[in-house]
Amino acid sequence: MGRLISWSVVWANWLSDRIMRAGGSRGNLMKMSAEAKEDMGKRLRRLEGQVRGVQKMLDEDRDCREIVQQLAAVRSAAHQASLILVRSYASECLMDESRGTAQQTINELVDVLTRVP
Repeated sequence: MGRLISWSVVWANWLSDRIMRAGGSRGNLMKMSAEAKEDMGKRLRRLEGQVRGVQKMLDEDRDCREIVQQLAAVRSAAHQASLILVRSYASECLMDESRGTAQQTINELVDVLTRVP
């Protein structure tokens, strides 16, 4: 169980880092709308709380089924956060004409999508 919690924390840190840096291989900074950024922040804080809750459950020797159920909720929350980030990233890439040709934009977007679990 400890590895699952460690993975969740690492993944949450990776995801929050992607809020500021999601420019594919070129490393461009991504600009999220204020609304998407606020939503993402709320989701990440909720995700952090869920992971801490799982850690507390382990400390309290709670039933494994309850822990697995909570880890499923953590995974779902992380997935939803990644979908918001990818949607925002896709919108920015497709609307920013300075990024290059349509094919370059598609390639960059596919590169980012391959990194999403």
